[in-house]
Amino acid sequence: MGEAGGYANQVHASGSSLPGTMTIINSLCGSEITDAADVAAAAAAAAAAAACSDSDQGATWRADTGNGDGTNAWTPGVAHSRGQSNNRSPYDGSIINTEFVGDFTVDIEIAGQTWVGGGVLFGDNINLADWIGNPGTSEVAYGANCDGIGFPSGYCASKSATYVGGYSIPGTDNDAASGHYHYVRIQRIGNDAKMFYWNSNSASPTSDYATNFVLWKYSTIAGSKSIVFMGEAGGHSNQVHASGSSLPGTMTIINVERAECRKPSSCKAIKDANPSATDGDYEIEILGNDKTVYCDMTTNGGGWTMFANARDTSANCQTGASGTYTSFDQSAGYRMSDAEIQALQGSGGKIWYAEPNYCGSSAYTGREYTNNGHSCTGEIFFDYGTTPFASGGGGSDSIHKCSATIDGTYYTGPGYPSHYGLDSYATNGVYNDGSCGMYFMWCYSSGLFRDHHNRLDIANAHFFVREE
Repeated sequence: MGEAGGYANQVHASGSSLPGTMTIINSLCGSEITDAADVAAAAAAAAAAAACSDSDQGATWRADTGNGDGTNAWTPGVAHSRGQSNNRSPYDGSIINTEFVGDFTVDIEIAGQTWVGGGVLFGDNINLADWIGNPGTSEVAYGANCDGIGFPSGYCASKSATYVGGYSIPGTDNDAASGHYHYVRIQRIGNDAKMFYWNSNSASPTSDYATNFVLWKYSTIAGSKSIVFMGEAGGHSNQVHASGSSLPGTMTIINVERAECRKPSSCKAIKDANPSATDGDYEIEILGNDKTVYCDMTTNGGGWTMFANARDTSANCQTGASGTYTSFDQSAGYRMSDAEIQALQGSGGKIWYAEPNYCGSSAYTGREYTNNGHSCTGEIFFDYGTTPFASGGGGSDSIHKCSATIDGTYYTGPGYPSHYGLDSYATNGVYNDGSCGMYFMWCYSSGLFRDHHNRLDIANAHFFVREE
């Protein structure tokens, strides 16, 4: 960027009151930033990433409806924690200052409130900015219906929105409840909307509330966006800070899980989102826990999650996890638990066992592989269908439909009672008959990880799973 110069109104010369500067006020890098829409999308992605780094994932009570600490007095349109007794405001409620997109979970701890209502509004066309916070002076029971939650009259019908909620949440519907802690979970999974509750009946909070939830509301809903409400009808003599309650009358958001903040569920999910992803370590979420895994993103279409190596043959019959993953080529044994492997299986797909050194090693004699004239590949593919991986049980519970190549013919073995987990035994009773690669099972009777003659050369063996 430059200037040709020589003009009468040049920078500091007469005719200009401006300083003649050139200032970089914005910079965007990356070939994907091509227009205003891309810039806006990049900004939104950055904001979402920042929200996900916060413990509340960007979900807080709207500032003009109370701060949740029990100190705000209730006046029309300013709600959430009453902070005064014997006074009912025209509007009883607060709103979480975010629009959830897709699946989410919100857990709220209620301390000292009674007659609590709440719920969630779903729809494609709803907008948090449309909320006016004060539906009038009718003293409605908060959360009883769609038009009583602070939007203009008829709003829900005009937006084809669905409201799931009500008044009052079980356990909060008596004055004595003001001395107790209560817990509410509001959740969306796909097109299912659910509300759960649990009352601790205690003046002390609990750390295991999630294991005690009882389903209160359930509905099938539509629409991509969700807006969450929670409030209290009020007007009772023992309300929050009044006599009769030793608790502060607060509603605290204690857990938030939103779809856009979740880590991918598998290497396949990462590959689907980013086809150019390369081999290496990635963070995924399995059964609610973050886990570092190795992803093969290039072989056989990519998207394979490594769930075990074969270094520790003594641990392979157990159902729990063994060892710790540190690197793809680690010498120490490692495997996920059966439950984790099952979660990675999804609703169907394949397990891939790769042992590159097998074919050229002394372990390979040809007997386990070449009855049908097949050459050694050092790998087996198992099509598990709907059969969950299990390190015990055997027989028909094992996964025994296999092929020597991912796109080859899959042969179904008989499933012997002593063969657990993965079983490549032949359909005709001959060792493998050349159909599926090495004769192998994850767990055989006494717990050995082995082929028929205990010849596996496992220095470079790995197990992968990919849902389809």
